[in-house]
Amino acid sequence: MPAYPAQVQDVTGAGDAYCGGFLAGYLITSDPVAAAQHGTVSASYVAEAVGALATAQPTRAEAQARLNTVAAKTACQQ
Repeated sequence: MPAYPAQVQDVTGAGDAYCGGFLAGYLITSDPVAAAQHGTVSASYVAEAVGALATAQPTRAEAQARLNTVAAKTACQQ
């Protein structure tokens, strides 16, 4: 699964964010690949902040744009 090209500042909490995003994505799609894409996007937002509590709260459109980027990269790798 390709990572979103985030501007990484701190990876604290990124694994937890990945797991939460994966679970949410799986509940929405029932597809493990799509779930992994959701996890990658969630982790990217956490990694761009210093400290997990400083994470940006993206709009649905912003998160969808990142998800589209990751999905396109995933399609290229298959």
